[in-house]
Amino acid sequence: MKSRIQHTIDIFERMYNNMPPLVPRDVVEKMGQALEQVKANHDITEDQLESTMIIYAKKIWPYNQAFQEIYKSYESHMAEDMFMQKLSGMLKSRYLEYKAAEHGWIDIKKESSQFFTPEERVELHRHIVNVTCELRAFAYQAVTHNDKKLYEDRIDEFSDILEHIELQLDALREVAEHEAEHPMLAHEIKEHVRGFEHGFAFLGPKVDYAAVCRAEEHFKGRKRHFKKRANHL
Repeated sequence: MKSRIQHTIDIFERMYNNMPPLVPRDVVEKMGQALEQVKANHDITEDQLESTMIIYAKKIWPYNQAFQEIYKSYESHMAEDMFMQKLSGMLKSRYLEYKAAEHGWIDIKKESSQFFTPEERVELHRHIVNVTCELRAFAYQAVTHNDKKLYEDRIDEFSDILEHIELQLDALREVAEHEAEHPMLAHEIKEHVRGFEHGFAFLGPKVDYAAVCRAEEHFKGRKRHFKKRANHL
């Protein structure tokens, strides 16, 4: 069984190998160097490794978000047709039956449906992987050519969102640092911030912008709860 650190390094390596287009060359080079360093450092702690990953995950986050948005747009219009073109005659008929039951590409991509036999599922999975790879290559070509302006505009917009998220997280860190009266609350806030940061680096749920914006008010409520509880002791 892989150690947690090796599993995290694997995620870091996948993040590096699946870099979205137009990430600045210096970021790509420094991220590659950082990856090699953590792979060679047998004494690295999990916290140190995660902190390194988070630094670079934030740098490429606007590019990832913009690329995924455009990729999903192409997926919604093209994926199922591409998929069906790959299916053999009998399997295509089975898939049309599956569609008639109000299912489709998104459903079959997410689940191993019991509608299909094990042999059919093996073939379907192979085609799903191929379509996903072909679509990613198509979207990559699009955002570096015809859709480049759209892609760059969305990168700028996600960069602005990232900046606002960082301000919100900094505010939460400051609250935690000054929360001497309730150490448990300070720890809770720090863990919450770390959870958001994990989302940037594929170490946890995706970053929820709305949740980040609500967090400060949430912890004001938690502080009132701690004070009220202390007053009743």
